[in-house]
Amino acid sequence: ESAAAQVTLLDVADRCEWTEKMLVVRAKSARHMHALAEDLLKAIKDHMRLSQSKPLPVTVDGRESDDWVVVDLGSFVVHIMTPEAHQAFDLESLWSAAAPPSPQPPAEDSVEDSTEEESPRH
Repeated sequence: ESAAAQVTLLDVADRCEWTEKMLVVRAKSARHMHALAEDLLKAIKDHMRLSQSKPLPVTVDGRESDDWVVVDLGSFVVHIMTPEAHQAFDLESLWSAAAPPSPQPPAEDSVEDSTEEESPRH
């Protein structure tokens, strides 16, 4: 069985410059994590072959890791983690706390009025 213990989809488009969505998957163990990653990569490859679509740029980090594998599809990144790594890094809280900076209006003091004439100084 390769069902993940927990899956969370994060929309980070307004907080992240390099991707729009992240899928955080908590696997049951390192072995389970690697099986999920391989299943995902096979599904991506099968989809591209069947749909005859343009190949997606797929980058995989952590193939040799015992706690975290990342499958990067550009605008969509999948993090597959062991329970220990999931708890240690807590990506859901990290990206929820990373609220986008709100635009600040310029301070009134910083705007100069060029219509005023300076009075001559004596």
